[in-house]
Amino acid sequence: MEFKSEHFRHILLYLRKGKKAAETHKNVCEVYDVGCLTERRCQNWFEKFPSGNLSLKDDKRSGRPTEVSDEQIKTIIESDRHITVREIKSMYHTKPLKVI
Repeated sequence: MEFKSEHFRHILLYLRKGKKAAETHKNVCEVYDVGCLTERRCQNWFEKFPSGNLSLKDDKRSGRPTEVSDEQIKTIIESDRHITVREIKSMYHTKPLKVI
């Protein structure tokens, strides 16, 4: 079973009762399923919630901005299904180009 974000109330309950993130993770996974929630995500929520941040969305991360949007790549591939990654790279002169 996949952990649903709606179940974060259980994590809040454990946090407010003074429990540790590791114990909370163990108990939640016993109820919902092993692997439904990573211990790291539980730890992140334990760090965020006390400050009043109850958002379940991941925080924005810094990093290199993309040079070519996914939509641009999709359009190119749809127009030429035989195009190679190298050809796309040469069109935009990007270094390096990773396709995931």
